[in-house]
Amino acid sequence: MSLLAIETSSAVASIALCRGSALVAARAFPSRMSLCQNLTREIEALLGHLEGEALNAVAVSLGPGSFTSLRIGVMTAKALAHRLALPLVGVPTLEVIATPFAFEASRLIAVLQPGWKGIVYLATYQGGASGTLQGLSGPAALELPAAIERLQATDGELLLAGEAVIEHRDALAGALGGRIIFAPPPLCVPQAQFVAEAARARLAAAAPPPVHAIRPLYVVASQAERQAGIDLGMT
Repeated sequence: MSLLAIETSSAVASIALCRGSALVAARAFPSRMSLCQNLTREIEALLGHLEGEALNAVAVSLGPGSFTSLRIGVMTAKALAHRLALPLVGVPTLEVIATPFAFEASRLIAVLQPGWKGIVYLATYQGGASGTLQGLSGPAALELPAAIERLQATDGELLLAGEAVIEHRDALAGALGGRIIFAPPPLCVPQAQFVAEAARARLAAAAPPPVHAIRPLYVVASQAERQAGIDLGMT
C-alpha cells in the first residue's frame, strides 16, 4: 500500500511517501507564509516517486499546533483524498511525536508542544511490546507550571518528547529530576513519516471516517473565534 502523509503543525512542514512500512521519500520545508503554494508543489514532486503506481491512502497530522498551517494541511489532504477517492486518516500531532517510542513499555511517554501565548499542549501515552500506543490523557492546553504539576503527579519514569521539551528543558529537569529521560531533539519535532506509521495502524484496524469528517484538532479556540465569540466546530 502506498501512503502519502502530511504534517504542517509546526514551523517545519514535512511530507512522506511510504510503501508498506518502507519510507520511499520525504521532504521538509518551512511551514509559514507561502505554505499553501509550497505544500502543493512539494506533494506533486514527491508523488513522482510513485513511477506510475497508484496512491492508496492519505494521512494528515491534525494538531494541535499552528492554526493556519493546520488548516492548510488538513484541507489539502481532504482535497487530494476527495479528488482521488482515497481513504483519509487523521492523526493527532502529539501522538505523531510519541509514535517513535511506541515500543517503550517501561516509561510513561509525555509529549509537550508549544502553543499560543505561552501555553503548552500536553498528552501522555503508554507504549508496549506490540508497538501500540495507548492514550492516557490529553491533549490539554496548559500553562507550563500546570503541565509540570500534572507530570509530577504521575508515577515512575517519564520519557519527555516534543518541541516544548527542548524549549523548557531546564525547568522540566529541575522540577522532575532523575525521573525523566529526554527524547533526542530530532524526534521531538513532528514528522510526516510517523504520521504514516500511525495511520497504517488505523487503516489496518478499521475503515477510516468519511473524508468530510476529518477536522483540525485545535484544542483551544482560534483567535478569530475568540474575537468574534463564535465556535466553528473545529476543535
